Amino acid sequence: MNETLDVVEAAVFVLQQAGPGDSGVIGGRSERLPALRLADANRCALELLGAADSQVLSAQIERVFLADAVDELEHAWQELAGGAARAQLFCVLSTLSGGRLPVKLTIAKIADGGLVVTLFASNPASAIVRRQTEARLAETEARFRTMADCAPVLLWQAGTDTRCEFFNEFWLNFTGRAVDDELGSGWASGVHPEDFQECMNTYLAAFVERRQFRMEYRLRRHDGQYRWLLDHGVPRFAPDGSFAGYIGSCVDITELKDVYSALTTRLREREMLLREVHHRVKNNLQLVSSLLSMQARSLSDIATREALNDSRKRVQSIALIHDELYQAQDFSHVAFSEYIRRLCTLVVQATSPSVDRVSLKLDLHSVALGIDRAIPCGLILNELLINSMKHGFADGRSGAIHVELREPEANRIELTVADNGVGLPDGLDVRQAQTVGMQIVCTLAEQLDAVLDVQRRGGTTFKLGFFGAS
Repeated sequence: MNETLDVVEAAVFVLQQAGPGDSGVIGGRSERLPALRLADANRCALELLGAADSQVLSAQIERVFLADAVDELEHAWQELAGGAARAQLFCVLSTLSGGRLPVKLTIAKIADGGLVVTLFASNPASAIVRRQTEARLAETEARFRTMADCAPVLLWQAGTDTRCEFFNEFWLNFTGRAVDDELGSGWASGVHPEDFQECMNTYLAAFVERRQFRMEYRLRRHDGQYRWLLDHGVPRFAPDGSFAGYIGSCVDITELKDVYSALTTRLREREMLLREVHHRVKNNLQLVSSLLSMQARSLSDIATREALNDSRKRVQSIALIHDELYQAQDFSHVAFSEYIRRLCTLVVQATSPSVDRVSLKLDLHSVALGIDRAIPCGLILNELLINSMKHGFADGRSGAIHVELREPEANRIELTVADNGVGLPDGLDVRQAQTVGMQIVCTLAEQLDAVLDVQRRGGTTFKLGFFGAS
């Protein structure tokens, strides 16, 4: 029989019921398993169990089957006695050298009442690694659950089917519901009806696209109140790169929403107040302008009347700043390019007796200035425009005024006012000029810490360079 068994690659041995004088038997402790002796074993079985031949193994077979293995063999014998064709069992055998061998045994009856046992051994090293890996995984899972349950945020986890399969203790304490009520899609029943559709749309769309998401919605707390949550979900992927579901965290932001709402209300009230302030300042300046105009008309002295009119235009220049702020969304900055457009049109129309005599060319980049820079810069522009209209084209000649606003580099502003009029008198130093207009220009340029460059070719060009923020 041994030659026949050696043809089989698996480890196989044959057990037969032992006689009264047989040695080296297993079983026989109770009626559940009769005493069995080793009848034969193939080469694979001998090598696996550490025996030189079948006689050595037969004499020491009781050393191979430890107590737990005998108990398992008893259960298998009972299955065969109950009519089963074969039985399987998992146990640990002992090699004759004293080693431990985790195995799976398949047992079947043969015609003479014996048993054929096929032995499938596990690699002990692999079994140890597997047990160590399983222990590490169990420890990791226990650590994750401990951290998740102690975290002061609501944590959840969903599978690939979008159904939630985990909620931490903080979530359950927040909702006051049992975990079975939350699993699957049960958690969604606590979402506020007004937020439900958008919440589901965001959640399901992220699953389809396998992308992270953030959303805000109200969730019912254990006391029945709805609280605002900021929910952040990220996709999970298995080691092979396959999609494994989502994990997410929620933070209660109700207090932040309340603070934001209160600040928004206060900001809106402040904006309304500032808008009203700018509106009233503009109206008051227009009133001053009207008073100066009335006063000028009542005077017979031409020089005095012109001085009052010039002052009126300066007041109008400042009033335009406040009008721009009144209409703006940002009360801290003036859209200076639009302001220049309005101021140039106003000054030219008010100063020139003929609309077509002096043309206006504007090259304006989008620049915003704070009110502390916009007012002095606006007054400078006003004085330069008036100077061009009064002196550059004083003899009734026609011409053009070119105004350019640009920002060649961050926070560096350049304002250019050029005309093709008669030009400045020879030898005139604008910084030493006695006219009120030039004194205003130089004084305000110093206030802006600006560089003022004057060119006299083909008319007069004033170039002002300064920083947009002081």
